[in-house]
Amino acid sequence: MAACLLSLAVAVAQSRASTDTAGVAPVEGTLMTVDGEPFPLTSLAGAPTLLYFWASWCPDCLETLETLADLAGRLPPDALVVAVNVGESREVVRDTLAPIAWDGVVALREAHPNERQPGDGAVPTRRVATQVGVYGLPALLFLDATGGITLRHEGPLDPDALERIALERFTAEREAR
Repeated sequence: MAACLLSLAVAVAQSRASTDTAGVAPVEGTLMTVDGEPFPLTSLAGAPTLLYFWASWCPDCLETLETLADLAGRLPPDALVVAVNVGESREVVRDTLAPIAWDGVVALREAHPNERQPGDGAVPTRRVATQVGVYGLPALLFLDATGGITLRHEGPLDPDALERIALERFTAEREAR
């Protein structure tokens, strides 16, 4: 029984934080910034990126959003921090993010139907999450400059651990280039 519980604990731990260096197909399409500006997902190519998926109804997500905003100024200048809201309206996203200082963080949301133009490539945020293998929130991915996933973490993350991991990942990426 103890061995079975230990195996289960190890499996859960591995599913929550894993490394996948196989890469990810480039995500095509466009999401919107909080301010309503189009953000082509291809602009993520060429820069190490911390990609964070969140929702307003998720308390762990909200805590991590504040940590990311605080952390962004202490990261290397070439580090890109992108917070992607999954499936909520522009009003909810705007209201949730209003009290947070977003210097250095690109906050993305789904395009509202009135903002979509025929042929503009706007895609649902859920499709983006699914394409990179995110099925639960919160979720954090580190992408290298080629778009390869170098770390995946699903679930809550202690602010100190997030800072340590982010600094280590971005520093390692910069040294690898």
